[in-house]
Amino acid sequence: MKALIMIISTVCLLILGCNTTEPVTEEIQEKSWQSIPEFADLDVRYIIKNNDKLYIAAVNTAISNSSTLDRGVIMETSDAISWKKIKGFHFDIGPLAFHGDTLFCLSDSLYRYHPQTGWKGLCKYDALITSDPASMGDMIFFKDKLYVMQSVFSDLFSMYRLSYDGTYESLNVLFGKYAYGGAKFIKVEKNGNEELYIRPNYFTSGFYRFDGSTYSFVMDGLSANELNGSPINSLAVRNDTLFAGFKYPATIKVLVNNKWQLFADSLPVSKSALLFRPQLRTETTAIVFVGNRMFVATNTIGVLEWSRERGWSRMSKGLVEVGIPNIEDVYDPVVFLEYFKGHLIAAYGTPGFGQWGGNGAFIYTLN
Repeated sequence: MKALIMIISTVCLLILGCNTTEPVTEEIQEKSWQSIPEFADLDVRYIIKNNDKLYIAAVNTAISNSSTLDRGVIMETSDAISWKKIKGFHFDIGPLAFHGDTLFCLSDSLYRYHPQTGWKGLCKYDALITSDPASMGDMIFFKDKLYVMQSVFSDLFSMYRLSYDGTYESLNVLFGKYAYGGAKFIKVEKNGNEELYIRPNYFTSGFYRFDGSTYSFVMDGLSANELNGSPINSLAVRNDTLFAGFKYPATIKVLVNNKWQLFADSLPVSKSALLFRPQLRTETTAIVFVGNRMFVATNTIGVLEWSRERGWSRMSKGLVEVGIPNIEDVYDPVVFLEYFKGHLIAAYGTPGFGQWGGNGAFIYTLN
């Protein structure tokens, strides 16, 4: 929301009659997203699912005193309807990761949780990592080792391999004159082998594969515009194939034989896009597949579904609108989008990999 307000504060009306090559689509469904009461005042930081349960890490930013529990919380659901808190923290929460059946969480320490044994604090790291867990964009296990990215407030976008004794290794790699770590992981498993891909910070560009120690470029098939900034969380895997969102104009591409290929038409813009200078562009913020159905969250127009028969269909009713007089069809950026047991969940927050903000989570029941 903050970033969108900054954009909006600089706008002025354009001369009537301007054109855009990006399509405008109508909202065609009657159903509405519903707010999930448990998250109404919470800043969502991470969503992950495993073993038939979904977990959301969130922060109550109204609580600032570290002596007060539940500034950070982890909520769990087995049906997307009923939620329960399984852990409260005195501090912010960073990303979550699973290793087998065990959930790992980064806060003031590294914690792990198993339903049978409960929570255990493993170790503390020095101030570089645990003094500000909110700056950590993502965390993942790759080949049984734990990696974490420091995505914001860092000139180096640092990545670290963590050990359970409180030590860690820095894994920055030098590309030209820039040290590079990353902002978001996604893992693809093919024939029993793991491949790990990395997207950089929002204000940088590129796409990389990581083998545990070094990076390689994965940018064949991307235009200069598509490499001009990174829609970080716009990643999805379907049938061991990687999909990602790019800009401008916003598109979804699929990685085939190490080359990016166009998967869908460019995303539409809002009805009020031409009232902004520069023109308000649509960017993808998250992607999720439900079988062959693809749903995409955006920074300005809520959530859409893609089909080859109809193209893009709007399904944003009930999500948070910016609330500016005479501005139609502009929504706050949806930071997270997830599918769980017949429902889509859209959430707002300020994860370490994101540049948006806001509070709340919403649910939408699919047909």
